[in-house]
Parts: sequence; C-alpha cells; structure tokens
Amino acid sequence: SRTFNTSVFRLPGPLVGVAFDDVTGRKAVDRMKDEFVSTVSHELRTPLTSIRGALGLIEAGVLGAIPVDALEVVRIARTNTDRLVRLINDILDLEKIEAGKLELKTSIVEPAALVATTVRGLRSVAEEARVTLRTEVAELEPIEGDDDRLVQVLTNLVSNAIKFSEPGEDVWIRAQGASGSRVRFTVEDRGEGIAEEDLPKLFGKFQQLDVADNRRRGGTGLGLSISKAIVEQHGGDIGVSSARGRG
Repeated sequence: SRTFNTSVFRLPGPLVGVAFDDVTGRKAVDRMKDEFVSTVSHELRTPLTSIRGALGLIEAGVLGAIPVDALEVVRIARTNTDRLVRLINDILDLEKIEAGKLELKTSIVEPAALVATTVRGLRSVAEEARVTLRTEVAELEPIEGDDDRLVQVLTNLVSNAIKFSEPGEDVWIRAQGASGSRVRFTVEDRGEGIAEEDLPKLFGKFQQLDVADNRRRGGTGLGLSISKAIVEQHGGDIGVSSARGRG
C-alpha cells in the first residue's frame, strides 16, 4: 500500500489544484531502520552478556590466578563490554519508548527501599571513584510505581553525579514529601555543573554536553532521555537545577 500526505490549494477562478507528497518510501526506510536496530541489538546482547560473564570470572580469579599485566587487560575488556551491554539496553529501551511499548509493572513500593537499592548497586562504583554516597530520606508513605524502572532512573542520575564528581566529594540522594501524595527524589553533586544555555538540551536523545570531556568520562547520551520518558509515564516530572562550577 502507499500513503500520501495531501494539501489542497485554491487558485483564482474555478481551478483547484491538489499536491501529493508520497511518504511511502520514507515510512519504509524508517521501518527497515527500526527492524535493523532491534535485530542487531537483540543478537548482540546475548553473546556480549556471555562474554562479560566469562571476563568477570577471570577477573575475580575463579579460574585461577593470572599475571598482573594480563589481569589489567581483562579488566579493560570487561569494562568495555559493560559499556556495550549498557548501550544495547539503552537502545532497546529507546525503541520501546518510541514505539509506545514501554510497559510499567506497577506495585506498591517504599521510597526508602528505592534509594537503598540504588545506593547498594552503585557503592562499588562510588568507591572506585572515591566518592561518598550520602542519603537523606524522610518518613514517607508508600507510592505506586514500577520499582525496577524507578531504580533505573535513580541509578542513572546517581551514576552521572558520581561520574562528574571529583575524588573526595559527596553525592546526596534525598527523598522528601511533595505536594499531594507525591514524593520528590533529588540527586545532588558538587561537580563542574552545567551552563545555563545547555540545560534545555540535557534530556534530549544522544545529547552529551562538553563532548571532549564526555569522551573521557563515557556514556551513551541516552540515559537522561530514557529517564525522562519513564518519569513522565509515571505521571511525574524531571528537571535540573545547575550552574557552571556549582554542581
């Protein structure tokens, strides 16, 4: 089948012209692109997960001791494999979001448990960066939400805060009551901050501010866009307050 966008315009007198814009080809290309991304992502994730597991066993010494130089090479390979797995997961999440297929598995969850799970999952990352994770959680009523997806959002925000913090600094994760029955989660760092003109770009797809520095620090540029979609699907809001040099 073919799909057309049409526009009708009237000329002086009784003559009427109709212009047709054939968008069938563009839709076919978009569909092929989506199918290609989905297939490649799924086909890559399984072997990469297996490779990551094997490298993790070698790094942990489960298969026996290896020379220090070899261990460093294994560590680098494992770290880069982790980055590839995260990229594929982000692409698959983005695909679901754009297709309107990101489903929430909601249940009653404790805000304190969300914060605790996030901190537990990132403790080793923070220790490696020599950053201290600190929490401040008020006594709050349970909320309804998808706990895995909410932890995914908090994990993304906290890992970003760790990434842009200098050794010896603190990252604060807070949960406080807000208007109505809402809970407000905040993640605060004392890193280099974001210029005011860059704030509107922050939650866009594939956005990485200060490109040269981000190459050093890593990242896919998808995490905040995905976080925004997850929060909004919960009926919430996500935003940022920052300035250069003020975290």
